[in-house]
Amino acid sequence: MTGVAERVPVEGRLEVREVSRRAFVEFYLTGTPATEGDASEAGALFAQAAAVLARRSIQPIQEKIYGRMLAREKVLSLRAHARSQHGLDPGVPVTWIEGASPSGGAFAGFQIWGITPRGHGGVVETVGDGVSRGRTFEVPGLRGLYLPCVRGTTSDGDLPAERVEQAQRMFANASAALAAQGFAYRDVARTWIYFPRILDWYDEFNRVRTAHYAGDDLGGPSCASVFPASTGIQGRCGDEECFMDVLAVQAKSRARVRLISQTRRQGSAFCYGSAFSRGAAIEYEGGCTVHVSGTASIDAAGRTLHAGDPEGQSLETLLNVGAVLEEEGRDLSDVCSSTVFCKDPASFEAFQRVTRLLGIPSLPAIHVLADVCRPELLIEIEAVAAI
Repeated sequence: MTGVAERVPVEGRLEVREVSRRAFVEFYLTGTPATEGDASEAGALFAQAAAVLARRSIQPIQEKIYGRMLAREKVLSLRAHARSQHGLDPGVPVTWIEGASPSGGAFAGFQIWGITPRGHGGVVETVGDGVSRGRTFEVPGLRGLYLPCVRGTTSDGDLPAERVEQAQRMFANASAALAAQGFAYRDVARTWIYFPRILDWYDEFNRVRTAHYAGDDLGGPSCASVFPASTGIQGRCGDEECFMDVLAVQAKSRARVRLISQTRRQGSAFCYGSAFSRGAAIEYEGGCTVHVSGTASIDAAGRTLHAGDPEGQSLETLLNVGAVLEEEGRDLSDVCSSTVFCKDPASFEAFQRVTRLLGIPSLPAIHVLADVCRPELLIEIEAVAAI
């Protein structure tokens, strides 16, 4: 049935959400370790995921893996082995994001988004090389590009010593990679930006982003402007000061992209210095996929609420995520994929208490330890709801 998210039962801790469109089926896979997040658990999870990808003929568009850097080589090797065992391409681009599970384990989990075309209902392929390597996808009415792990390297592949220059080059590299595939930065609907030391220079980074957006014909930065939906959170994949994943979309006939700049609970983030929208709604094939930006316990004026109170922040954050979904006539039960970032294990435990006591639907989620963009913020949530 078009536009209805269904839970597909799969053995183990792999959760699969399926949304049927006219010309294709959209899939969201979330794999989380069952016990303490040991890297050895990744092998069984990747084997389950590879079996689902092969059986359902799913073409992955986006894949993210969360874990400690010390486990990266082993986990990526287990992923490649599982793909090869099921006749799948192990070289499909993937983003590695440093982040431990709340238990402290080395492997926190993975997320995969992909489609299964019906007949000639869509095609996904790897394009580019180096910094511009990504996945293009085309379905009726829509053409998209996903770029993983764009860093601020020079033309020689080196990272500048200064973090501001890295950020400037990161955006320039993203623009060049987009252009190489026939996209412009104004086509970007969603970004994910990671910093190993976010609390040291997030305000400084925001000035770089605003300057780039002013030069990329996004309408001129102001509180009334609409920018790509975004997450800004602690994380790294190497020795960089920042890197980003980018989702660009070109809507054609009977499809459109709408950026949600504010909700009834939160105003424009640009009014307190951050150039991003609260969410992005992508309408196509009779349905709508809503990307909810990284969302925290921040009020309409940009003030932190419930400082020092992880339960209060958990509830406020869930309400703010729900407000974005409410704009599209949906709620938390429609979420197909999400990431819950917790500053420390105590904040994660508080989040669990709130969802359990209030009977909030269990989200298909990766839970990972990470600093949020302000020292007093303890919880941040990003989500995708496919309708």
